[in-house]
Amino acid sequence: MYIEAEKQIKIKEEERLAKEKEKRKKELESIKKVIAKDYDKKLAQEKENLHLVQKNLDELVKKQNKDNNRIAELQSQISLYENMIKEERGDQQELKQTLDLMCAELAKNRESALKEAILIEQNKRDMEKLQEEKERLKREHEIEKQNLQREYEEHVEAAKEKMRDEIREHMDKELEELKRSHRAEMAKKKSRESEDSSCTIL
Repeated sequence: MYIEAEKQIKIKEEERLAKEKEKRKKELESIKKVIAKDYDKKLAQEKENLHLVQKNLDELVKKQNKDNNRIAELQSQISLYENMIKEERGDQQELKQTLDLMCAELAKNRESALKEAILIEQNKRDMEKLQEEKERLKREHEIEKQNLQREYEEHVEAAKEKMRDEIREHMDKELEELKRSHRAEMAKKKSRESEDSSCTIL
């Protein structure tokens, strides 16, 4: 009787635990979906930011290369014109005017190339920061998932422990009830035996 009662209680508690686990699992999956959606949104934004900075960087490098090529070209032409002036070849006035224009353009191109170099470095730093932010998001997301999984496992373990305690409590009550019933039965039996003994003596 006691063993049968124990089996029934265990079955009921295991069914309850299974329902609790299923309920908690659904809650966990729901939370994971919300977190994943938020993470995907943030990650997409970081990727977009990275893409924009990379695009800007590519354009700056392209422009800087163009300026540097023009600087090299101007330097070559200026050297040629300076030699022509030194050797007094051609129209000196026209040569000097052209040389002044090329020197002005060279200065402008150098200034532009310098600004681009500064912006390129700034963009590279921005990209590093954005990449770090992207990696940080990944790490935090992974930690959050692990924490959720651990909480779920702890919850299930706590539910199992509670179930074990309840089974023990039920069993103790059942045992006490059986003992009480047994004592009552024994007392009745003793009383009947005593009555029978009295009748025999009479």
